[in-house]
Amino acid sequence: MPSGFIDDGYTIDATIRGKERQYDSIVITYRPLLRREMWHHSQSVASAKEKQDLEKIDELVAELLDNKLASWTLKDRSGEIVPITKENLLRLHTDLFTEIMLVVLRSSDKDNSTAKNS
Repeated sequence: MPSGFIDDGYTIDATIRGKERQYDSIVITYRPLLRREMWHHSQSVASAKEKQDLEKIDELVAELLDNKLASWTLKDRSGEIVPITKENLLRLHTDLFTEIMLVVLRSSDKDNSTAKNS
């Protein structure tokens, strides 16, 4: 049952819709950000923006996603689940990376999200 209280182990499932000829739909399970995590992330990104360090921003977002994603159904060309790592996140199709980032930062998916304790 969804709750406004983020208990240890609380996760949300969300579906990221695929894009024809680019990538298939995937389901992600992630831990929502606490306010302090959001503030820290926002400050780090703002600092990198001031320095115009776009690669650093990508790395910060990938680190955040690596820490918050519990699982996903993303598969490689041979049908194997791709491990969730910062390095693999940085190798995602740009649109897929952005969609995952937006869902995790908003902690919601308009179309298909369910909360659970896992």
